[in-house]
Amino acid sequence: MPPNVNQINDYIMEWLNIKSLLLSVKWTLKPGNVDFRWSFNNSENENLEIITFTSEGRRSVATYTPRNHRDYGMLFCLAQNNIGLQSIPCTFFVIPVTSPEPPENCTINNITIHSLTIECLPGFSGGLEQLSI
Repeated sequence: MPPNVNQINDYIMEWLNIKSLLLSVKWTLKPGNVDFRWSFNNSENENLEIITFTSEGRRSVATYTPRNHRDYGMLFCLAQNNIGLQSIPCTFFVIPVTSPEPPENCTINNITIHSLTIECLPGFSGGLEQLSI
């Protein structure tokens, strides 16, 4: 049987401009002699081969470093053994994360001698979960 990835859902990777992403996949079916292929596709329909990956046995690890806006999109991994090519690739979605925008439309409520309450609408979160107190 062609190889199959040990994966339930697609992965969403939020990249924080800090370092490279390490993407790891493990194959579950036998036979275990597996060749791996990684590729990338962005919104401009550029399809690029990822050269930086290592494979050992049934596991493959790719290193991917987005450097500009064209480096966000989908990463795919396919495996092939002597029986055939994996039919559905594993997919990683790489999306940018930016600095959050400031709050907007702030109003002052409940003014007393000792306190006041300020209520605002949140700005764009930048892609990460926000907590306002």
